[in-house]
Amino acid sequence: MKFKSYISIIKVIVFIGEVLPLSLCEMIHKYSNCKIYNSYGPTECAVTCTYKEIDDKVEKKITIGKPLCNCKLYIVDKYMNVVPVGVEGEIVIGGYGVGKGYLNNDDLTNEKFIKCPYVVKDNDIHNSIMYRTGDIGKWTENGEIECLGRMDFQVKINGHRIELGEIETVVKEINEIEHIVVIDKTKEETGEKYLICYYILKNNQGDDDT
Repeated sequence: MKFKSYISIIKVIVFIGEVLPLSLCEMIHKYSNCKIYNSYGPTECAVTCTYKEIDDKVEKKITIGKPLCNCKLYIVDKYMNVVPVGVEGEIVIGGYGVGKGYLNNDDLTNEKFIKCPYVVKDNDIHNSIMYRTGDIGKWTENGEIECLGRMDFQVKINGHRIELGEIETVVKEINEIEHIVVIDKTKEETGEKYLICYYILKNNQGDDDT
């Protein structure tokens, strides 16, 4: 009862950091007439780069919306060429919010923060650098972006970035384990994400386990 009374007085809810399930929006609107916004953006680009107001009575698939003012988003192929509408590619972010790089990590900075080939003016410092997010996306016909997942083995759970390879490396330090793989799964009932670790013991010590 407290949940219903609390949520009924909320005017606006903004979601960011995780995939927003349509079912969650529908559940919220059972108890509140609040506006729901879905947003997107990494910390490296001042967190929020896109916005979209969600109408769960109309939406069939939730997107991350359109770029905010002073944010420039590109969908590119592996050669950094802009891809057409409807074609999947990496989401790359330019504009005023892009950071300068990672502290004391030049290799990762040079990999992720790259020169923008689309700058028209040489002195346009705010648009001279782009950030490669590692996220896969595509433009929709109405100018919005649909985020489709990751290019690498990084996942997000409860807003935290998790490198699956790092977990595998730590678990493999156990002497009895020979092979290992860690994957993420989603509960169908709740949409909650969780991790599963599969491993094989050395010298056939027992069955495969999870």
